[in-house]
Amino acid sequence: MDIDRRTKLQKEHDALDKKLEDLRDGASRYGEKYGHWDTAKDYLEITDAGLLESAPKEADGKSTTVPERNAWVRRQPEHLTAVERKKDAAIAWKTAQIYVELTLKRVDMHQTKCANDRYMDKAHQ
Repeated sequence: MDIDRRTKLQKEHDALDKKLEDLRDGASRYGEKYGHWDTAKDYLEITDAGLLESAPKEADGKSTTVPERNAWVRRQPEHLTAVERKKDAAIAWKTAQIYVELTLKRVDMHQTKCANDRYMDKAHQ
């Protein structure tokens, strides 16, 4: 393996080591993002359950149907706020999750490339 190629591989290796260190350091932040998403999901369910309890049971002297009560819940500001909260938390969590997965894939690709290079170097000796 020539020196330029070895230097390039070493730089890639160092960059990936830095990314992995950043992932380890940020593990608690990723956990917090997951926790925020999970809590927002529960908050939406609890909010909807509370709103459903307070939904009008009658309209114009007739009993309201379940779809009508559900539609009423979906129009309430509390529901819309909870949906927005869940959406924001889901975006943050999914972004963090994808970043971790992509970084691990890059590490795997780098390791495979290094192993292939070692194999080819041995084959040409």
